[in-house]
Amino acid sequence: MRKLLATVLILNSLTDGPVGALIIFSPEAMLPDVSAESLFWKRNYGVTALSVACMAIWLWPSRDDYRAMGVGLGYLMGFHTVLAVVLDVSEVQLAGAIIHTVLAALFISLFFQRAKWCAALSTSTTSGC
Repeated sequence: MRKLLATVLILNSLTDGPVGALIIFSPEAMLPDVSAESLFWKRNYGVTALSVACMAIWLWPSRDDYRAMGVGLGYLMGFHTVLAVVLDVSEVQLAGAIIHTVLAALFISLFFQRAKWCAALSTSTTSGC
């Protein structure tokens, strides 16, 4: 399961990182609509995609923590699921819809299987806060 986790996190970074950077730094090259409002929202999506790509770096040190992986994988499965649905409904980017559907399925699977590699939950009722 750890190899699958590493593979999916790397795949996530390789798909969202370059796209996010391209949209941030050159949205006109990737998406031709050049209205100021459109460019603003495209750059916002680029920042989101770049942030999602960085999740591998943020999550890897906590890969054995059940709760941390629950939050991280939950965020990633939510992001990719919603984006897959939006792309599928809009019928604009078939390749993007396929990629995000595959990533959503993988992150959903990892989310529900994380107990196989994460440390068991503590039975303590104190949260430490």
